[in-house]
Amino acid sequence: MNARTVTALVAASAVMMAATIAGAAWLAAGGPPWAGPDSGYSPPQTMVLVSGDGRTLQAGYVACVKDAAMQAIERPGSVTLRVYWHGPGGCAPSGAGVAMAELTLNYQVHLASPLGTRRLVGPDGLALPWLNQAALLTFPGSSVPRSHRNPASAPPLPALTSLPLPQSEPLLPGARCLQTQGLQTQGPGRPEVEQCAYGGGTPLVMPSAGALVTVRGRAAHLLQGYEHSTPPLARHEAPWRGLWWAQDGTIVVLVSQDWLPGDPPPLPAASLVALANSLSCQQPAACR
Repeated sequence: MNARTVTALVAASAVMMAATIAGAAWLAAGGPPWAGPDSGYSPPQTMVLVSGDGRTLQAGYVACVKDAAMQAIERPGSVTLRVYWHGPGGCAPSGAGVAMAELTLNYQVHLASPLGTRRLVGPDGLALPWLNQAALLTFPGSSVPRSHRNPASAPPLPALTSLPLPQSEPLLPGARCLQTQGLQTQGPGRPEVEQCAYGGGTPLVMPSAGALVTVRGRAAHLLQGYEHSTPPLARHEAPWRGLWWAQDGTIVVLVSQDWLPGDPPPLPAASLVALANSLSCQQPAACR
């Protein structure tokens, strides 16, 4: 063993000892600076939108990670949809005034074959809520998006007819919803339509039963709330009137609400039913 080898061994021993001392200090403090999982798999945070041909899946995921990518694992009887993430990311500290990105359908993946009748599940094996894009309901005519947010702190919203927006619905706690036209749409009573579904592992909560009416050839429930209604009939401390009905594996919610000072009152019940009957399906054959 020559002097150079001895010197290298001594240096290596010193490094190992320093690392051991540092490791002991980190353990005493609760772990090293990077302690904790730095990668993993998560289910999407939104309802999954499946293209009309069944080959493209879109979903939303936002987290404090360096990067993430959506993956689909195809099997004969199921498709596992998961978001692989790697972190931690450089999140802005609380109160920094940095506007966080709104949750949108910001990830997509293409399947080798159409989803068809295969189950769509997350990495935990639980069923994911999804909607066939061909069955999206929209209002007749064109919509005019209108944003009430500060344009300096948030990008303009996309056309709501081309990109459904993930939403939560007070009538359906825990459900995942897609709003095909919403609060920014101009029109009397500012109507919005959402299509919602529950995923596996989430308790199913049906909305309150209201007055029964017929909408699109099926039974629907007519509900209304007031400024001081209690949940689930409270909606942003404003009067509203709405309908809900089951259609194509989803729960459809159509609501008219007085959102801003000077807005017209919610649509009357008869007008709301007429509006529900006028909703169009992106591909009529997909809406039963």
